[in-house]
Amino acid sequence: MALAQPPEDLGPGRAVFMSKCKVCHGSTGEGNPAVARALKTTQPVLYAETVQGKSDADLKKIIAMGSGKMKPVAGMGDSDFGSVIAFVRTLKQP
Repeated sequence: MALAQPPEDLGPGRAVFMSKCKVCHGSTGEGNPAVARALKTTQPVLYAETVQGKSDADLKKIIAMGSGKMKPVAGMGDSDFGSVIAFVRTLKQP
């Protein structure tokens, strides 16, 4: 079962992304260089194939459990995961 919502309902996902993800990943998904330097890491570009090629379930697992230096995102309900994943999918460049 897909977690992502249809494109017409991206407002909630955008809101979650902007409140919980933007600080590290930037508003366009390109990453925040200052955060990457502080953590001594690199951040994947969210519209890159390495991210966009992951399944919704894999993205949910990364968000919920963290990955590398990324900590789990706290305070997300079940519907938030699908909403934010749907929004991240819109960051994919044509």
